Amino acid sequence: MILIYILAFLIICIILFFIYIKIKYKFWVLQPVFHFYDIYYWFVNVGIIRDELPQKNRYTNFKNIITKSLENIDKVVIKEIIMLIQLNYLRNDENKYLPKKENIIPYFKGHNAKTFISYFSEPELLIDNKTGLTIETNKIIGVITSRPLHVKIKDKEFDVYYVDYLCVNKNWRKKNIAPQLIQTHEYNQSHSNKKISVSLFKREEELTGIIPLTVYKTYCYNMNFWGQPENLSPGVSLLTCDNQNIFFMYNFLNEKKENFDIIIYPEMGNIIELVNTKNLYIKMLVYKNTGNIEALYIFKKTCTFIKKEKEIISLIASVKGSNIDDNEFIKGFKQSLWVLKKENKIFAYLMVEDISDNKKIINNLSIKTHPEIVTTMAYFFYNFAYNPFKSEKCLIIN
Repeated sequence: MILIYILAFLIICIILFFIYIKIKYKFWVLQPVFHFYDIYYWFVNVGIIRDELPQKNRYTNFKNIITKSLENIDKVVIKEIIMLIQLNYLRNDENKYLPKKENIIPYFKGHNAKTFISYFSEPELLIDNKTGLTIETNKIIGVITSRPLHVKIKDKEFDVYYVDYLCVNKNWRKKNIAPQLIQTHEYNQSHSNKKISVSLFKREEELTGIIPLTVYKTYCYNMNFWGQPENLSPGVSLLTCDNQNIFFMYNFLNEKKENFDIIIYPEMGNIIELVNTKNLYIKMLVYKNTGNIEALYIFKKTCTFIKKEKEIISLIASVKGSNIDDNEFIKGFKQSLWVLKKENKIFAYLMVEDISDNKKIINNLSIKTHPEIVTTMAYFFYNFAYNPFKSEKCLIIN
């Protein structure tokens, strides 16, 4: 009899647990993601979760949401979308995200597959000041975007859509608009490009019950009191990546791919676009006697400001070659940052993502400088289940 009571108690607990999950994560529990309670996925890396195209459900909204590729969107709509992002995306007491058009559009250029932008609009009545007549127009109150990236996981290679700029007007939040944007965007994107069925999300702090691809911390340092760093050794030089030498960077990454369990990166044409528009800054350490690249540092212009005229520059990835010691690797990073600071006086804070070979840099910086902000970040797949990777075994360029 006692065993029956124990069994009944356990069954009730399990039922209550799933009721709690469905209430707390009511949107994500319906999505093809690696939920923490998906026991089977912990033991088997199944990869693609849903082979068929997504179906309509209560979150798909084709009345208010339109999905188009960038080249098919009217310039007036693009301008309104950018303004929405400028006024509502990542704005809080600690920092403000203030991008210009040239800091957003380049991320959608230079790809070999379509990019997509979905926007949620509501009818709005305006009064014409000259005629006094009422004009009905559409006001954009939400947006979500995606762009293709290549993924290599050991012997697997496939493409994903990186989902970005999920943003809702702050006056329209908590009205279920974000879930509708995600679901409708995924539906339209998947039906428009059947070759890519997986998406990649990046989240800060809460993971809504999803097992991440990787989880790590970012460290933000104030560079106000940092002086000129030690010079590189005589046989080493610093090279800036550009149109002429980007092939060397790709060759170096290909040589070092065995250092990482997973590599995620965009098309070369997109990297060139981001470098040319100064949204990415890529520095390489070269041994003069061999001409070989032995270290790579990838910095990203964040357009995020801690204070007025005090922007954060982010080290999103670094790769250390096998023929260079840690000391020279650190010196190469500091020289790269010094050059960037001289060329861009607005860069006053440094953010370092604890991913790829960045841990060596974080450990060095933290000896003398305490980070002012530490944040937990994570990537997770949509429609793909795979066990998590250590962040130092991930190279992600986005």
